[in-house]
Amino acid sequence: MCVLYTTDAWATTNVASTLFYGAKPSFVQTNAAVALGGSENTVTGTYIYQTLGQNFYNNFVVDFTGVPGVENNPNFSFRIVNAATGSDCVAFNGGSYNNSSGNWRYDNVVVGGTSGTPAPTIAYDPRASVDAPFTNTFPDDAVWRSKIAAVYVNGLVLTNTAYTTNTAGQMVFTPSKSTLLQSSGDKNIVIIAAGYGTAKYVQPLAAGMATKLAITSQPAAPSASGGTLTVNPSLIIADQYGNGTTNPYPSVTITATANNSSWVLGGDTVQPAVDGLVVFTNLTATSTSNLGSVSNFLTFAVTGYAPVTTTNSASFNIGAAPVPFTPGNLAVLQIDTMANNTTFSVIELKPSAKQAAPLNIVPISATGTNALRLSSAGSCGKMSLSDDGTLLCFGAFADNSAATPDETLNLNRAAAGLNYTNQLVIGLNYISTSLGGSQARSCATLDNINWFADDKGGLYYGSAASGTLANPNLNPFNNVVIRTFGGVPYVETQKTANGQVIPVVYALGLDVDTGLYDVTKANNLTTDPVASDFYMISSDGSTYDTLYILDGVSATQGIIKKYSLVSGAWAANGTFVNATGGDSLFAATNGNGGVYLYYTTGSSTSNSLVRVTDAAGYNQSISIVSSNVLYTATGGTYLKGITFVPQQIAYTSELTPPPFLSAATSATVSSPFSVTNTPDVAAWRSAITGITVNGSALPAAAYSINQVGKIVFDPSQSALLQTAGSKTIVISATGFSTNSIVQTISAGTAAKLAITTQPTGPVADGGALATQPVIVVQDQFGNVTTSTASITAAPVQSTWTLGGAVTKAAVSGTATFSGLTAFSTNAVIGANIVFTSSGLASVTSSPVFNIPAPIQSILGGVNLGGGKLAFTFTNAAGLNYSIIATNDISAPIATWPVIGTAVEGPAGIYRFTNSIAATNALQFYMLRQP
Repeated sequence: MCVLYTTDAWATTNVASTLFYGAKPSFVQTNAAVALGGSENTVTGTYIYQTLGQNFYNNFVVDFTGVPGVENNPNFSFRIVNAATGSDCVAFNGGSYNNSSGNWRYDNVVVGGTSGTPAPTIAYDPRASVDAPFTNTFPDDAVWRSKIAAVYVNGLVLTNTAYTTNTAGQMVFTPSKSTLLQSSGDKNIVIIAAGYGTAKYVQPLAAGMATKLAITSQPAAPSASGGTLTVNPSLIIADQYGNGTTNPYPSVTITATANNSSWVLGGDTVQPAVDGLVVFTNLTATSTSNLGSVSNFLTFAVTGYAPVTTTNSASFNIGAAPVPFTPGNLAVLQIDTMANNTTFSVIELKPSAKQAAPLNIVPISATGTNALRLSSAGSCGKMSLSDDGTLLCFGAFADNSAATPDETLNLNRAAAGLNYTNQLVIGLNYISTSLGGSQARSCATLDNINWFADDKGGLYYGSAASGTLANPNLNPFNNVVIRTFGGVPYVETQKTANGQVIPVVYALGLDVDTGLYDVTKANNLTTDPVASDFYMISSDGSTYDTLYILDGVSATQGIIKKYSLVSGAWAANGTFVNATGGDSLFAATNGNGGVYLYYTTGSSTSNSLVRVTDAAGYNQSISIVSSNVLYTATGGTYLKGITFVPQQIAYTSELTPPPFLSAATSATVSSPFSVTNTPDVAAWRSAITGITVNGSALPAAAYSINQVGKIVFDPSQSALLQTAGSKTIVISATGFSTNSIVQTISAGTAAKLAITTQPTGPVADGGALATQPVIVVQDQFGNVTTSTASITAAPVQSTWTLGGAVTKAAVSGTATFSGLTAFSTNAVIGANIVFTSSGLASVTSSPVFNIPAPIQSILGGVNLGGGKLAFTFTNAAGLNYSIIATNDISAPIATWPVIGTAVEGPAGIYRFTNSIAATNALQFYMLRQP
């Protein structure tokens, strides 16, 4: 970098020559010498030149004192620029990079100078705090005090009510008057007075007295039981303005405990307060049940702090405990949070079905001896299997602290493996030489003892038994991924170094002098600066002769390139372009001459795992015939590397993924339906050995595997397919991993009526049925349909009458009757109702019910005059009767007019005071009410 300046508003550009860097004087260069093998500097003049890779360098000084045209010149300005381009842009070892510019970042740029009468020298108040006014002193200058125009605190104007200058030699600040003085820390105070130079000094401002305790970061659940919290809690002991403080409580600790016995809290559960801040870094949460637990929270107990003694965190749930991996499934590395310092997990997914949740989640602990964390950045999180298939391999940062702001700056790295029972092993510890800002990308092993670690700083080789290794670094290239195929390590790289031409994918060979895999075997592939992953497969079972390279071009474009090894050279077989980007790649043969390609999509907060099928074989142009999203990341997680889950037995042949299954969209129990498989794999269909439905074996007669691209199911051949609802269908085939699909089967064609609520008789003759019937329309197997058929109820016997609304339309296959009544002139024993609907089999209620005899007689009464009657009737106490009248006792009683309720008087006389028209045609009856 260099500093350019102008004194004439950039009509002329000059290079500042008075650069100074006391910590590393050799960084200051001039164009008089060629720098470290590079070309002459890109600009003329003095510049700062460093080749130690990504790092932070503080306190560069540029001094313009005495430079003509700078002082009091409104046309003066300066800028900081990248000076390195082309061959001057170098790698950490001095070799050239192939990018076109350097990557400098600048902050905390301070510009200073003086003019006018010197301002007084101001002394800060060493006892100042935010709780009370504080005083700065100076040799008094009354004129200066009177000329003060503005006071700045950390670059912002302080309101004039927050300070006073009434006392000679003193300036009093009042924090309660301004938020600029209510935060603790160093305050850069600048005082502007007309005709005077700027007064600048630093006032340390202490926090006030502790008054409250607050949780500043709530805990978040681990990805599964036994894992480290994805977010560890932090708390603050604060003064009235929220500044962290333990004043006047010098020794404060906080202890975190689980709220109940359904889970166990692990890690460092006791933390001290440092300047009022309490940060937990490695807490774990383990459910006491393998199924997980809900409504968990932390209770924080405070020791040595008076205002608050306990407080509780927000609640969270703990997922199920991990189980051993199932052969044939996929392992996908999941970044648990989109952060540069995150826990991570390995999730298990089916290779051939869309799924909403992982089958299994294995949290990688960020707590304890082998604590590991990751970054969401760049090429972190690639995965592969060990050469014998028994270890799932990945690189990580060796750090158990959630307080680390950015793991890419943590140079302690590890190559790790996970076996089929979820046991973690550390294969290699090493210290990256990339000097910060880099990535732990991937790892591999040929023998499960010696490991390769791929880091942005190069390739490392060794074993955990050798201890922490800073060397050997096999090469300094910008490598992305390392994997082993057939006993040979292969590496993918993005950039050249030292001017070398490096293939995008190359094999490593043994150096006969060192015994290390540090020989880069050349091939005809060229460098690919956007390569993000690769995978190789064998077309003949012995030679890895087909290569797929994934380019993560952007968030909206990913390219998969196909190559075949022909006569010792890689022949291009075309490309496949997507619109989702690309992060990681995995490939597996499909048992039919084609290849399944699995990739995680590019940068996104909800990226996905996608499977596409290359129907073309070895040395044929790539031909993508299907594409399916298998899983989409949820809850702020992010998907990275992909491979098979680890095997229990070394060198076991991997199960071939089956085709992707799609459920039928309108399957019913009344007719055969098809589950399609994409693409069709005849070898898979012929290898099918059995199918289960909801865990029970389906008879072979109930399905057919003879049609291309589908399996046909026949519900008429098995009761397992004759009930409506969701059916989990699992298909097993020799040599293939099991495949499953959830198939929804609906009810069939309406065929018959059924009673779900049987009617019961009325309490009194003519009254409403005590229980009203509910009728459903069913298909041939008894499933309720969605029919809207009209259903009619009628008495089976001719001795009684059914009243009310006797016809009801079904709603979604169900008819609920209401208001049905039963009347007979005599008691009925064994009554029942038949329900009918056009085209459907009828149904008769059962058991039968009884209809009470009516309490009725032709009443003779006393004429009370005015058409009013009184009737004599002997009645048991507490019963209620109504008078009804009819001129046709054969009519349904429900149609008889009810005249009113008789009121019992003395001597059993019932008086009915309503006027009754005198007519001999009417007969009066008294009926007991229910």
